[in-house]
Amino acid sequence: MAHIISEKLKSRNAELNKLTVESIMQALVQLIRTRDYEKISITDICLRAGVSRNAFYHNFKNKDGVLRAVILDFNKDVILRKLGNPFRKKTDISWYVNFFTTLSEYADLFDVLIKSDLSNFYLGYVNQLLTSNPDLDASTRYRRLLWNGAVQNAAFEWLRRGRKETPEEMASICFAHLKRENLC
Repeated sequence: MAHIISEKLKSRNAELNKLTVESIMQALVQLIRTRDYEKISITDICLRAGVSRNAFYHNFKNKDGVLRAVILDFNKDVILRKLGNPFRKKTDISWYVNFFTTLSEYADLFDVLIKSDLSNFYLGYVNQLLTSNPDLDASTRYRRLLWNGAVQNAAFEWLRRGRKETPEEMASICFAHLKRENLC
């Protein structure tokens, strides 16, 4: 009986911790919408999230860690889950159409990153994600970095300019140039 209760408590604690992490991440994104990233404190995040500083530090080292978690969640849960890995054998133009369409759907998140001058932070962290496998050979590692730099810079410029081109037009531009350079 005690074993069953213990398992239920562990499950409940894991669920509460997940909610705490999500609340902290949402709080940071909400705060970035209203003030500069550099001026946001851990206390501000905790107050907005409704969590203690202990809960914050149990899950994150600092606010950069929270931002990394937001970026990781977006890339894992939205980009990879919805679009699939761009580094498969055959990535066609539809991947790029879906990519730019998805960016349009999440433009508010990227507007926050752009407004707070965090696009380079985003690019750097995604670079780390794409090259984190220590078994990647040098050619693959650099090809991924070249691809990510090209795609992310084009995407952020498109978002900065107010998405004047359609996702299909952006996909066509990226696919044609990246294909020619053998990056996709």
